[in-house]
Amino acid sequence: MTKNRTDWLIISSALLLFVSLPGCDSTQMHRARQYNQVFNDMPVDMQLSSLNGHVREGDTPEAVYIAMGKPQSIEKIKKLDGVYEDHWIYLGNPAPESQILAPGNHHYITVNDFVWSNPFDDEATQRIAIVFKGDYLDRIEVENDTGDPLNMAFPSIVLPEGQPASIANEPSLAN
Repeated sequence: MTKNRTDWLIISSALLLFVSLPGCDSTQMHRARQYNQVFNDMPVDMQLSSLNGHVREGDTPEAVYIAMGKPQSIEKIKKLDGVYEDHWIYLGNPAPESQILAPGNHHYITVNDFVWSNPFDDEATQRIAIVFKGDYLDRIEVENDTGDPLNMAFPSIVLPEGQPASIANEPSLAN
């Protein structure tokens, strides 16, 4: 009789786990569904990178939104050459023992490397600006609380050659 109870307990636990798994979507997966058509049109490597919370140069604003969420602010800055840049600002603190991943020749930061803060957090020690030129991520700027650039533990990101850098409208970050 005890064996039957044990078997029933194992089967019911497995069934309960199986039924509850479809509801375990990541935050990135939820945001990808918000931009379903755009997400489906992205290259596969950009989709996977976004779903894992990674951003890298050459990413679209939608890919960055899927990976990192809505920025705390967006600043549109006109450079001396007349070209506009969109700076998506995230405030936060480094996560303990964070690690930067670098597959192949692409180096990128991942959303899991920082603990994000709300925009009014006096304790935030880092300001991360995701800088777009046109429709593509051009560079990632990280500063500490004094405004000085941080000496990060990863190499600078190099924009792939031939990447378009046209001026475009600001992305819509509905939801």
